[in-house]
Amino acid sequence: MSIKQRIAAIDIGTNSVLLTIAEYKEDGTILPLHEEAHITRLGEGLGNNELFASSAMERTSTQLKLYADTCHEYGVGKIRIVGTAAFRRSRNADDFIRTVKEQTGLAIEIISGEREAELSFSAAAHDFGEDILALDIGGGSTEFIWNTHHTLQTVSIPIGSVVLCECYIHSDPINDQDYQALKAAIQSELLAAHDSSREAPKTLVALAGTATTLVAMHQRLEHYSHDQVHGSIVKRSTIEAILTQLLALTIEERKQLPGLEPGRADVIPIGATLLCETMDLFGYDQVTISDRGVRWGLLYEALGC
Repeated sequence: MSIKQRIAAIDIGTNSVLLTIAEYKEDGTILPLHEEAHITRLGEGLGNNELFASSAMERTSTQLKLYADTCHEYGVGKIRIVGTAAFRRSRNADDFIRTVKEQTGLAIEIISGEREAELSFSAAAHDFGEDILALDIGGGSTEFIWNTHHTLQTVSIPIGSVVLCECYIHSDPINDQDYQALKAAIQSELLAAHDSSREAPKTLVALAGTATTLVAMHQRLEHYSHDQVHGSIVKRSTIEAILTQLLALTIEERKQLPGLEPGRADVIPIGATLLCETMDLFGYDQVTISDRGVRWGLLYEALGC
């Protein structure tokens, strides 16, 4: 392998599109060179009709064109690009994949919930060890991953912040009727996936935008910082306090909060609720935050790390 082999990983989620460009060094380490994340809401409307909207596809393909250009500028030799829950659910996903291939040359691979979970766990375990429950709250699905006797266990449930928001939230600010319906739906899915006879791993590690956003809000970050977010430990009580604040505000009022990217203002209370309910069910009073998810799992896999 070349000392300066560069590889890119792109993760197309229901809510956001993430890019990491990294270089594999001679000493076996991976040096991140460039990272971007943009909210394109590809899964907009999926909760209602299971089709990608033309406007959502256009937003996402435009961003992918820009990512392809960036990869070219960095001299990337290999690009891994995957589609997750939104692609698994959409009935016109193949049309979008074909369009992206024609316009950018990027070949999107649709991965299963189990494959998504494996990649997330790989990224989390690389930094936080094997005795973890990795929780990946996405826009269209949520994955739970842990290791039992050197065998990876995965559970993927078809609920995420965007899909839940579209299905259950019809008020702004969120009224009690909508919120109770949301909580009931979350609790039902979590209980169906939970095995109470299994001992929970020592550490809960939460990946993806909900978790990193809550930390950024807690720290009141004006500009997102990997160094300040990745590896942070947050108490359940802190998340609940942020959630209480979010529920009292309208979407427009939430957009003004430090650390909250405006594009997440509508769905962040839903993601925070899902995180709190998970912590309650599994008995965790704190969570470790990772901002390295599926795309880092792809990098480690491609480079044999």
